[in-house]
Amino acid sequence: MLEQLPLVVKGNFPFSDEIILAVNKENAAAQHVYKKAGFIDKGLRAVGNIGEQLILHKTI
Repeated sequence: MLEQLPLVVKGNFPFSDEIILAVNKENAAAQHVYKKAGFIDKGLRAVGNIGEQLILHKTI
């Protein structure tokens, strides 16, 4: 699914050049999957309902 995501985004939002997502800081498994799919941690953080969120980026 994550491999197809850039194609779906470009198909629906042709002027987009980046996908941004938030993942819970404590969710190491999800972070691993997203990073393996090409998402990069640029150091941005947000506070969510259940704690700190890492903001990950992927250029498309």
